[in-house]
This record gives sequence, C-alpha cells and structure tokens, in this order.
Amino acid sequence: MVELWICPPGQSPMKLGQDRPIISIGRDGSNDLVLDDPSLSRNHARLLVVQAGAFLEDLGSRNGSRINGDPITAVRAVAAGDELQFGRLSLRLEAERPRLPHESGPSISFLMDVDKLRASSPDLQVPGDPLQFREALDLVHALSLDMLSDASSEAMLGNLLTRVYDWLKPDRGAVLLRQAGGPMIQVASRSRRHGQDFQVELSRTMLEAAVERREALLINNPILDSKYAQAESLIASGAISIMTVPLEHEGEVVGIIYFDAGLRRGEFTGEDLRLLAVVGHMAAAKIRTTRLLDELARKRDLELAVAAAEQATRAKSEFLARMSHELRTPLNAIIGYSEMLQEDALEAGQATAVADLERITGAGRHLLALVNDILDLSKVEAGKMELCLESFPVEPLVGDLMAMIRPLAARNRNALELDCAADAGAMVTDITKVRQVLLNLLGNACKFTSDGTVGLTVSRQALAGGDWLAFEVRDTGIGLTPEQIAKLFENFTQAESSTNRRFGGTGLGLAVGRLLARLMGGDVEVASEFGRGSRFTLRLPAEFGAENPA
Repeated sequence: MVELWICPPGQSPMKLGQDRPIISIGRDGSNDLVLDDPSLSRNHARLLVVQAGAFLEDLGSRNGSRINGDPITAVRAVAAGDELQFGRLSLRLEAERPRLPHESGPSISFLMDVDKLRASSPDLQVPGDPLQFREALDLVHALSLDMLSDASSEAMLGNLLTRVYDWLKPDRGAVLLRQAGGPMIQVASRSRRHGQDFQVELSRTMLEAAVERREALLINNPILDSKYAQAESLIASGAISIMTVPLEHEGEVVGIIYFDAGLRRGEFTGEDLRLLAVVGHMAAAKIRTTRLLDELARKRDLELAVAAAEQATRAKSEFLARMSHELRTPLNAIIGYSEMLQEDALEAGQATAVADLERITGAGRHLLALVNDILDLSKVEAGKMELCLESFPVEPLVGDLMAMIRPLAARNRNALELDCAADAGAMVTDITKVRQVLLNLLGNACKFTSDGTVGLTVSRQALAGGDWLAFEVRDTGIGLTPEQIAKLFENFTQAESSTNRRFGGTGLGLAVGRLLARLMGGDVEVASEFGRGSRFTLRLPAEFGAENPA
C-alpha cells in the first residue's frame, strides 16, 4: 500500500498509509488535519489511500482544491511530489517523512567516552570556538569525578544540575528521579526567572517520550507544534526551546533532566542535546550502580542478621537440651517425695495434709510436662533429638493409651471409642514418641469436649513407597475456625486467649507433636468445623527408614 507524508505549516508531519488510510482536511476541529485559514471550508477535502493508490477528494468546498495548479471537482489520483492547494494554502506530498528545522537527529545510545561518542555521532561537530569545546570536556570530566564520590543519588543529581546549568545558561532546569518501584520525584531545580526553585510540569507527551520510548527531545518553538501547543505549563513558561533527556542505562529509565530557555538565551542546539544525553547516561549508570550496591548491602545485612538469629536459636536450643537432666531431676524428686508423703499422711489419717500434698504433686506434674515440652522442642530445633527404633504391635499400644486417657475423659463426662483395624499389625519406629504424640492429641480432645464423644481410629494404608499407619483422633468438642487452624501448630500458640484462660495449657503440645511426627517421617493433619468438633490425624510410615530416611 502507498505511503505518503504531508507536512502542514507549524505542525508535525502526518503519514497517509495503512495505519491512517484517510486524512480529513478543513477548519473544523473534527478533522484529522485542522488548518485555521478563512479561505478553507469547515470540511474542505480528504486524502485517502487504497490498494490502487492515493487520491484527493474535494468535499464541495467553496474555494476548491487543486493539484499542481489544476482544479479538481471530484476525486483525483495523487503521488509524491504533488503540490496540493486548499484555498490559499499549499502543501506538498512527500515519499518520506520530512525533517523540520527545529528537529534534532534520532535518539542514539551515548557512550561515556567522548571520543567514541564523537565517532558514533556524525552530526556532532567540534565547536568553532576551541575554548567552548574545552569547557565541554571539562564539564564531563568534573561530572565524572563527582560520580566517583559516595554522595547520595539526590545529592549527585543536584550537583549535576548546577554544573550543567552554569554551562548551558538556560532559563530553568530540573532533575526528576524515579523512586524504586515508584513515581518520578523532582529532586533539584534552578531558575533565573522565579528564584532558585520551581516545580517542573512535564506534559504526558514528554513523559511518554522519555520514559516509555527512552527518547531525548529537543523542541524549538513548542507552541507551533500541535503535540505541545495546548500544554498550559509550556504556555505559562514562555519557553522557546526545551530539552528533556531520560536518565537511561541498559534500557532502564531512572530519571529525567529538563531545561528550557526563553528569547534572551535563544534556542538549544543538537550538540547541547547530545552533551546532555552523555551526562544523563553517566548519571543513570551511577544511580543504577548505587542502587545495586545498596541492595547487595541490604541483602548482606539481612543474611548476617538471619545467621546471627539462627546461631542464637541453636545456642538456646543446645543449652536447654543439655539442661534436660538438671531440670527434670529435681522435679521428679519433688513429685516422688510428695507421693511418699501422701502415703504416710494416709496411714496417719491426716486428710488435710493429703489434700495439700496432692496439690503439690499436681503442680509438680504440670511443671514437669511444661519443661518436657520445652526441652523436646529445643532438642528438635537443635538437632539433638534421637529416635529409639523398635518393632512393636499397634493394637496393644492404642489399648494402653485409651486406658491412660480414660480418667481425663470421665472428668468431662465424655464417652471413649476405639476402632483399631484387624490388619493394623506392627510398626518399626520410636514407640515412646508415638505414645507422646497420641497422648497429646487424645488429651486435647478430652479437654476441649464436654458431654460428648472422643474416638480413636487406627488403619493401615498401602501408599507409594510402603505401608503407613493412620491414627485419627476425633471429638465432638468446640471445634476450630479457619483462622485458628492457620496458627494452630505455632510455638506457644493456642486458638485464642480465652482458650488459655478457660482450659489452660502452654500451646506447645501440638507444635511439639508435629515436629516429632515429622522427625519420624510423618505428619499431623487437622480438619475441623467450628462448634462441631475436630479431627486430628497422625500419619506415620509403618517402618521408619525404609522409604523415609532420617
């Protein structure tokens, strides 16, 4: 399909082609090409392109349309080089986009080395004044030294703005910095007309060019360019020349440099824009390097903090694990002596003393259970917990557990149910730890259930890798909400504070139980409905180490 360019006075060139097959022309604002000339009709003519070629159609205008001086009455073919006349205006069709006098060359990738920059930019000429060229080199050199310092990105950009501002002598200048993952923030500004500071307002077109397309812009006489003529900030500034350069390095835009100038200073040149692009590239590389080093430093500090915390946790756990004997021995002695004194008091008929000694024994057992939970947790965390493997039948184990838990169930008037599959058979693991986990699950079920049912179901399941035993503890108690289940296995955590006040406990039993289950190659799972009861399932390999090495 044919492609032609039309360049109206004071406006950007427009392309007629596949992307825009019709260009309507006239004084009315609804046209694609609006020409404010009284000799034109509101809807004067239109250019259109089809597979057969390009054509001009007059829409019954009062002053007519002409092609190369010949009037047309309907539709006429047009081609590159044709002179089109609409009323008193003449426009020329071009095969390629014409370059306007105020437009700079295409955006290029600038290098920090000035010699390479000049070699890669044929349009960049050495100024006729050797002193001016020396000053430009001195500017780049001074900025390079500034960027070797440890100053912050904001301070570095402020210094860059001051140096370039003093060299270019514009009316106003500003630097914007993109915060990590955030918006552009102005960090420095200079102005001759409004004191030292002002707030730059970039149009959407300028921002898109700088940030999305990574283009450096040089706009002379912006009020004559349709893309910028309606920008209130530009009209208010009175600028006749504007430069914006993205601070871009390896495809990432981290900021924008902005300068504008009025009649007193005159228009910026393409060489000004290229020099600004050089220093912008240098600044962007410095900012990205600084941010990368800061991020590495933060990661290093975080890693050191995590390592220190892990070391402290290991030290704490190792200390508590070593203190196991020292903590348990005196408590066992207190419990043992209180039980002996209870027997003596019973024989002597001292009922009051017996009640007091029972409270001492109960308190001692409660404290011993708390110490055991803390020590077990610390041993697992410190990697000091060892398994004592042995083969044992499952049915006698669960029978003993139900007998042990029966007094606790009776305290809350709960019925106990046991369903052990005939093929439960035997298992090879640490029987003490299996008993500890199941006692905790059954104890919780009895504690949080009143006038209900607590049951234990045991089944043997053939899964990939071998046989597994499933111990399901169910109750008809208070149940759990999804929010409570989410934090159920955290250390020192109970469902809610009221649970501790009502039922007591340390909040360690389930956390220790899951750790022990995982140590034996299994896990503890939970399913619950608030107000309807809960179901906790301990799953363990029938033979530890066969498919689940420690």
